Amino acid sequence: MGPAEIAPKRIFTYKYCYWLAKKNGIPFKMPPAHPFKSLSPLRLAIACDCEPHAIRIIFETIWKLGLDIESEEAVDYLESQLSIEKVSELVASQRVKDKLIENTKQAAARNIFGVPTYSVAQGISGYENFWGLDAQDMMLDFIASPADFNDEQMMLIEVLPEGIQRKR
Repeated sequence: MGPAEIAPKRIFTYKYCYWLAKKNGIPFKMPPAHPFKSLSPLRLAIACDCEPHAIRIIFETIWKLGLDIESEEAVDYLESQLSIEKVSELVASQRVKDKLIENTKQAAARNIFGVPTYSVAQGISGYENFWGLDAQDMMLDFIASPADFNDEQMMLIEVLPEGIQRKR
């Protein structure tokens, strides 16, 4: 089960996000329901070539204004802020759908499992992933001194067996 499916963890996580945003002076408002379907905003980001301005507008629609991303109000806002017409047709295009499928496969191949995941190149074809805002300092330490992440204990963690597995 994901964190949003465990009621106490969901409530804590939402409170933490609100607290952290408020502490850092970032306007934040939860959308009307969470988790929500993320397919449309993911496709819209791709349709906008993942331009930072477009990503910011999509995030602000959900997390600053607190709008239901599927609502008419959100679609109108996105269209006006991104200067595009017919968001619904844009996100339904086969090119956009195919690109999201490709991106998802690439993310799975690189063991990316959440947002935000910072994926730092390591060696010839490898990556070290860092998940979550609270992992930024760890990522910066890794970038500064990757050898520190190759000591005996770190290497053992990579092959540590699972003690138990719950039925899902």
